[in-house]
Amino acid sequence: MILGIYDRYGVKIFEENKDTGYKWDGSINETKKVSTGNYWFSISWNESKNKTSIKFSGWILVKNRE
Repeated sequence: MILGIYDRYGVKIFEENKDTGYKWDGSINETKKVSTGNYWFSISWNESKNKTSIKFSGWILVKNRE
Protein backbone atom coordinates (compact mmCIF):
# COMPACT_ATOMS: atom_id res chain seq x y z
CA MET A 1 0.00 0.00 0.00
CA ILE A 2 1.22 3.51 -0.84
CA LEU A 3 0.00 6.77 0.68
CA GLY A 4 0.68 10.02 -1.18
CA ILE A 5 -0.11 13.62 -0.18
CA TYR A 6 -0.27 16.36 -2.83
CA ASP A 7 -0.63 20.13 -2.73
CA ARG A 8 -3.33 21.99 -4.66
CA TYR A 9 -1.12 22.07 -7.76
CA GLY A 10 -0.62 18.31 -7.77
CA VAL A 11 2.95 18.39 -6.48
CA LYS A 12 3.69 15.37 -4.29
CA ILE A 13 4.80 16.56 -0.85
CA PHE A 14 4.73 13.24 1.02
CA GLU A 15 4.81 9.52 0.25
CA GLU A 16 4.95 6.50 2.52
CA ASN A 17 4.63 2.75 2.15
CA LYS A 18 4.29 -0.26 4.43
CA ASP A 19 8.03 -0.40 5.03
CA THR A 20 8.24 3.13 6.43
CA GLY A 21 4.82 3.46 8.10
CA TYR A 22 1.92 5.73 7.20
CA LYS A 23 2.33 8.69 9.53
CA TRP A 24 2.31 12.26 8.16
CA ASP A 25 3.04 15.08 10.62
CA GLY A 26 1.87 17.89 8.31
CA SER A 27 5.33 18.84 7.13
CA ILE A 28 7.36 18.77 3.93
CA ASN A 29 10.59 16.76 4.19
CA GLU A 30 10.04 16.56 7.97
CA THR A 31 11.22 20.16 8.36
CA LYS A 32 8.74 22.74 7.06
CA LYS A 33 5.10 22.74 8.17
CA VAL A 34 2.63 23.04 5.31
CA SER A 35 0.41 26.11 5.06
CA THR A 36 -3.24 25.97 6.04
CA GLY A 37 -5.23 24.73 3.08
CA ASN A 38 -6.64 21.80 1.16
CA TYR A 39 -4.42 18.87 0.25
CA TRP A 40 -5.18 15.74 -1.74
CA PHE A 41 -4.40 12.20 -0.67
CA SER A 42 -4.10 9.02 -2.67
CA ILE A 43 -4.03 5.50 -1.23
CA SER A 44 -3.33 2.61 -3.58
CA TRP A 45 -2.55 -1.08 -3.29
CA ASN A 46 -2.69 -4.31 -5.28
CA GLU A 47 -5.24 -6.92 -4.28
CA SER A 48 -3.32 -10.21 -4.39
CA LYS A 49 -6.32 -12.56 -4.69
CA ASN A 50 -7.62 -11.23 -8.00
CA LYS A 51 -4.54 -9.19 -9.02
CA THR A 52 -6.38 -5.89 -9.29
CA SER A 53 -5.11 -2.43 -8.47
CA ILE A 54 -7.26 -0.41 -6.04
CA LYS A 55 -6.99 3.33 -5.50
CA PHE A 56 -8.82 5.76 -3.22
CA SER A 57 -8.35 9.52 -3.24
CA GLY A 58 -9.88 12.58 -1.62
CA TRP A 59 -8.99 15.82 0.07
CA ILE A 60 -8.09 16.87 3.59
CA LEU A 61 -8.07 20.29 5.22
CA VAL A 62 -4.91 21.09 7.17
CA LYS A 63 -5.01 23.93 9.69
CA ASN A 64 -1.55 25.07 10.70
CA ARG A 65 -1.81 26.89 14.03
CA GLU A 66 1.75 28.26 14.04
